[in-house]
Amino acid sequence: MEENKVNAETTGLEEAIEQTENSVENVKEEASQLTESSLPPPDNLNWLQRIVFKNFVWTRTKSPVPYPGRRFLARFLDWSIYYVIWNYISLILIRGKIVRGLLLMYADTMAVMAIMLILEPLLLSFLGTTPGKTVMGLRIRTDEGNKLSLKDAFKRTFQVFADGMGFNILVINLLNMAWARRNCLAGKALLWEQKHSYTIESTKLWRGIVAGLAIVVLIFFGLPPIYQAAQYPLHRGDITPLQYVENVNEMLTRSGNKSGYWLDENGFWHEKDGSLLVDKDNPVPQHQMIVENGKVVGVKLNIRMTEVGRISGGIEHKALVATAFIASRRDIRMQDLSDLASKLVDVQNDYEFDIKGIKVNSQVSYSGYQTDGKYLAGVESNPDRYFENIFEAYLQD
Repeated sequence: MEENKVNAETTGLEEAIEQTENSVENVKEEASQLTESSLPPPDNLNWLQRIVFKNFVWTRTKSPVPYPGRRFLARFLDWSIYYVIWNYISLILIRGKIVRGLLLMYADTMAVMAIMLILEPLLLSFLGTTPGKTVMGLRIRTDEGNKLSLKDAFKRTFQVFADGMGFNILVINLLNMAWARRNCLAGKALLWEQKHSYTIESTKLWRGIVAGLAIVVLIFFGLPPIYQAAQYPLHRGDITPLQYVENVNEMLTRSGNKSGYWLDENGFWHEKDGSLLVDKDNPVPQHQMIVENGKVVGVKLNIRMTEVGRISGGIEHKALVATAFIASRRDIRMQDLSDLASKLVDVQNDYEFDIKGIKVNSQVSYSGYQTDGKYLAGVESNPDRYFENIFEAYLQD
């Protein structure tokens, strides 16, 4: 009897010890899970993201919308809209440079990103979507089904810019986009999907087709009118001599000219430091403005060259007259300027034509220059060589 009692107590003690050990193991496991949940899954991040987001709380592991192609189309359509907006601002409103080098082109992409960081949070906060996401049937909501606050919308957009686009730093951008595509295709949640619900209405083919067509329309039909409008001078209509000079100098700057030369109100050229530009062998032609009642009604150039080798024939100055004076007339269209440009390149022959009420006349004479059918080149053995071209454009009565 006494022995049975001891055995029972021993058995109970062993069960208690086992339960205690199990409880300790459960606590350890929960603690381990809690610690792991405070860190992002390492296989979802690249090396840079592990450094930047090492303390980020990872709450989702599965992507709610594992369709990288559709998401890319939505993003590309939105980006195309922002790009068109920036081109309008930079070329029409700000009147920035028309000829843009690589550095300026990169600055353009950063400006587009800035527009994205401004517009996209507003769209997500007020509409819960963007034009690209609308076409692709995508919506952004909180887990409770509400639209994002402006603060949360900005945080999400900035995370896309930082993590998805690598702060627009070319190499990092490509690596991050490739990494995001791989994770999304594998069904893994991306960094900016942790706090909000991302849904897709349908995956029908027509959505992708519409998005693709919209991108084509924006790029090939939205941008050309902006580029064409940017070719017109600052002042249009009946312009004064000062306005003509401003048109010339602005067009020089916008075309990427780095010489620093500038035209004064009398049509003479100056160095960057203000001194008069002098070239004995090839005098820079004065822009002789014909003025009536305070308005420029015509411009005349007297071009003379004696240099050896191929010559430009003063085409650059004729082009300035075309853009600063002829293009200032409000009824001049881009097709008119294209037709005009095709005639200005002829430096060997006389020509005269009318363009929307403007008479253009060019009289050429030269000696000691040879032609290859298109260009003129000065012969070094002929010391008396010369090229002269009287070019004028004026309003007809």
